[in-house]
Amino acid sequence: MIELRDVSKTYTLDGDQAVEAVRDASLSVSQGEFVIITGRSGSGKTTLLNLVGGMTRPTAGQVLIDGVDLWQLGDREQSRLRSRKFGFIFQFPSLLPSLTVLENVALPAMFGADGSGQEDTRRSQELLELVGLAEKLHAYPRQLSAGQQQRVVVARALLNQPAILLADEPTSDLDEQTEHEIMQLLRDIYRRTAITILLVTHTSQLVSYGSRALKMAAGAIIDESA
Repeated sequence: MIELRDVSKTYTLDGDQAVEAVRDASLSVSQGEFVIITGRSGSGKTTLLNLVGGMTRPTAGQVLIDGVDLWQLGDREQSRLRSRKFGFIFQFPSLLPSLTVLENVALPAMFGADGSGQEDTRRSQELLELVGLAEKLHAYPRQLSAGQQQRVVVARALLNQPAILLADEPTSDLDEQTEHEIMQLLRDIYRRTAITILLVTHTSQLVSYGSRALKMAAGAIIDESA
């Protein structure tokens, strides 16, 4: 489902200084895998995730989703593929404070043409029930704990029924107990559905939640274990 072929990403800083964030990375992820990538800060994990999701153009190499070269598509086709194939969980919740929990979850539907308002609301309610927030539909983000806010983000990422869920340090701002609850939630969703999950974290203790683990250092994938 996801394939990287000798992918590199180099950033040019002031003074023409070059930083190779990802170098010669090759990766193959099959449908239904839960892959966790660990590594220290600055190892290239987030850049790799952004390359997979089409948010960063590689300097070299190919990014293929279901056999389609992401960067051979036009802007409109690429945006359509992202909206239909991917769900994104970012490091920080990024919920809109002026919208209720229900409205925040339904927000991605505004950018698609496949659903109706009533159907999107119904699905948003179902997803909030799935993540254990059925009683918080009309609450605002400021009224939620950090863990509850992250659960809203998980529900929002699933709204468009993506085939691939990309998660960037989804528990980095949480205490240990809440971190466990969020990872358990992701594992439960993974087991209930055919979704493919690619998650990056600096916490190596979380690899037990996935089906496969990778490790990155200095922009390269250096280790892999079951």
